[in-house]
Amino acid sequence: MLVEKGLNDQRMHAKVLNLEERREQARIKLDSYHRQLRKAFNKMVRGRRFQEGDLMLKEVTQATKEKRSWKAIGKLGRPLHYP
Repeated sequence: MLVEKGLNDQRMHAKVLNLEERREQARIKLDSYHRQLRKAFNKMVRGRRFQEGDLMLKEVTQATKEKRSWKAIGKLGRPLHYP
């Protein structure tokens, strides 16, 4: 029984070492994949230099949209002003 227990411990230790090795190989592959992605992306990107005063288009999103109460907008499409 003791011999089998020692053998089992050795097998478990070997499996742990194998798992660590496989984890390291996976990390190396992932790093390589990230390098490839970065290289492909950087090929498509053009460098641009902007200076103060250059005109640019601004994308209007839900977060940057002006907040207004749609209940106060009449059929004319503008806010109604009450005296």
